[in-house]
Amino acid sequence: MEFIKGNLPALVVEEQGYEGVRRIAGKVAEDIRKVFGERPRVLTARELLEEKPSSVILCASLGKSRILEELVREGMADLAGLVM
Repeated sequence: MEFIKGNLPALVVEEQGYEGVRRIAGKVAEDIRKVFGERPRVLTARELLEEKPSSVILCASLGKSRILEELVREGMADLAGLVM
């Protein structure tokens, strides 16, 4: 994934996800702004369906994320090497 000014990936958080994950996503967005001079959007899963950005970074907790579970079920993510 490339970070290109004017086309940064959106950070996606789940509405029912941990508050800490949502808070850290905001801090990561701010760090990206410091490096690239532009702050990526932090979207909820619902907003993601409306905006449909070209690329995203999912901010979630292993074992607690419905989105991650669905991505694994659909064969779109392999979390086998990650530790919970």
